[in-house]
Amino acid sequence: MDRPYDLKTLSTRLGSWARGEPSPLAPAVVIADGPDAVRWLSSVSTGIVGNGVLVLARPGRRQQLPSGPGTWVRYDGRIEEPGDEIQIGPEFWLQTTDYISLRYLAIASPTVVRLITADDAAGFLQDVADVRLSGFFEEILLHPAIELGDRCLLSGGPPCTASGLGNRLYAGADGMVRTAPGGIAFGSVGDSRLALEASAAALTARHGDLCGPADVTEALLDAERATLRGHLAALDAVRTLRLRTPTQWRVSGMGFRIADPHQVGELTAPRDDLLLLVSSQEHVLFDARARRAFRISAQLATALDVILHALDPDAALTRLARAGMEDLSRVSTSAVRDALTARGITLPVLLPAAS
Repeated sequence: MDRPYDLKTLSTRLGSWARGEPSPLAPAVVIADGPDAVRWLSSVSTGIVGNGVLVLARPGRRQQLPSGPGTWVRYDGRIEEPGDEIQIGPEFWLQTTDYISLRYLAIASPTVVRLITADDAAGFLQDVADVRLSGFFEEILLHPAIELGDRCLLSGGPPCTASGLGNRLYAGADGMVRTAPGGIAFGSVGDSRLALEASAAALTARHGDLCGPADVTEALLDAERATLRGHLAALDAVRTLRLRTPTQWRVSGMGFRIADPHQVGELTAPRDDLLLLVSSQEHVLFDARARRAFRISAQLATALDVILHALDPDAALTRLARAGMEDLSRVSTSAVRDALTARGITLPVLLPAAS
């Protein structure tokens, strides 16, 4: 008999799996597609599935789910190609789509968006450039059921294999082992963990993150990674705030700057840790590291916009003066620092306190 599962926990963990943000603390999710993969991963000698690991399994028709280790949940369907869908129990569906097709898709269930072809990669990079100038994301990407997947690949951050095997693994029906469906294969069902780790390390050194096809990885090689990370952080910030209030939010540094709206040509890449957002009525500081948002005053938003994006203190003082804040005692950097520290936020860059 299949084990019962908590739908909310399952949805949260699959969302984390879809995003693919590598971390030793990330909940491990492994997918076993087919009876051979189930038998291999359920063996203690394989050494990949341990306590705390969620295993989505598509066993043979008469094959029972293993009793342990890990939490095993049965799924039906497929998860590799655009349009594929898996079902878990009577209540949960997860759909896969490619980036190019997303804007033409009717969203009926949670959907993972992945870069599956080089055309997807080109479309994603073009959108990054467009949003950088306009400040507006495609509305479909803000849908609460959409998850832009494989962030490890898109951001150029640490690869999924950086913290070892097991946090993100896909043993496919073709007998190949990957970090994610459609990614670069680095082994076969039945291989030892040591052999898989060695192969994954060698391929990561050659290709970078293994979660996408080789042509997608190659298409992203020349992209400015700081810009990509800022784009993803900004997308998350706007999505988070849109869930709370259905209004138009814009991120400073994407199409405009709060402190100097007309100097668009001076825009630097958006930060990927602390972002400033504005609507018609509010200013918000968004901590992308903890995904927390704080309402702040327009004056504080202007000062923070200068402080967070200044290359050096002199440049920041010049920009504060341009914004009409010559008297730094009105919005002193020490006051800014203290106000944010009280909220659990540490600024990575601080100007000297005003004399």
